[in-house]
Amino acid sequence: MRYEPPIDRYRYYAVGQLPRLNRILALKDLGFSLDQIARVLDDGLPAAEIQGMLRLKRADVQQVVASEQARLTMRSGPPIPHHKSTAIGLPR
Repeated sequence: MRYEPPIDRYRYYAVGQLPRLNRILALKDLGFSLDQIARVLDDGLPAAEIQGMLRLKRADVQQVVASEQARLTMRSGPPIPHHKSTAIGLPR
């Protein structure tokens, strides 16, 4: 079956395609590339390998967060403590 884009520019999915679409969206939200997502879905990777990919992704994200925190700390001086009393403006 060949895909033909609809005239209204919306893409329509059959009910049977939704589980795969949801997996694609979840993996995309986790920061996986389209190539990595294709490997997960098309190669039928075992759960252990997918868990390994998720661990690597988590380590990458933690490293980015740590380096950004270090960069911001160097730039702005010591961190400002966060106090619950400084919450802004919701009426009680």
